[in-house]
Amino acid sequence: MMPKEGKEDNHMRFEGKAIIVTGASSGIGRAAARQFAMEGGSVIAAARRMERLEELKAEVEAEGGAGRILPLQTDVRVPEQIDRMFDTCLQEFKHVDVVVNNAGVLDGQLPIHETSQEIYDYEYETNQRAVYLGCQRAIKIFLEQGTTANIVNVASAASIRGLKGGTTYVMTKHAVLGITRNISASFFERGIRCNCILPCNIKTEIN
Repeated sequence: MMPKEGKEDNHMRFEGKAIIVTGASSGIGRAAARQFAMEGGSVIAAARRMERLEELKAEVEAEGGAGRILPLQTDVRVPEQIDRMFDTCLQEFKHVDVVVNNAGVLDGQLPIHETSQEIYDYEYETNQRAVYLGCQRAIKIFLEQGTTANIVNVASAASIRGLKGGTTYVMTKHAVLGITRNISASFFERGIRCNCILPCNIKTEIN
């Protein structure tokens, strides 16, 4: 028998945990943020579409989630907004335990000769630089806290293989896998885990 979600659930895996999820307004990010909150986590749900985040908060509250959703309008392409995301988590929850770097964009499978500088910059800033900056700030906080902690980076099956199009997407998702491996090897002995998820054909708005 499946455990019942909500306050009566005895499997509150994230009770007392402070969690940041980017790209939380839809798809994988929304599902992750919702589940964290349903199982007791205090979640900074970060995305550009504030109305979607407010809907997520209301949904968790209506379903009796044991944790909470704190919506935060965030564009991960802007470094200052990434810093604000972490600052808000520290101000509201006093610590950070889990960071899910999920926000990402796709370019319509454009080959390299059809990729404009504007599209390259947009994808690089969202898919690669934002993950780097999120991991960088998270590691600094985790080391200062001296506690065990987790980073989950959402990459793609494109991180381990080539595609006929989507040059910038493939490149940036390879980079996400690379930084995950580097951080995992560098900090696991200090109790900091860094893992990467490589989804394939998931039914989300990005597809």
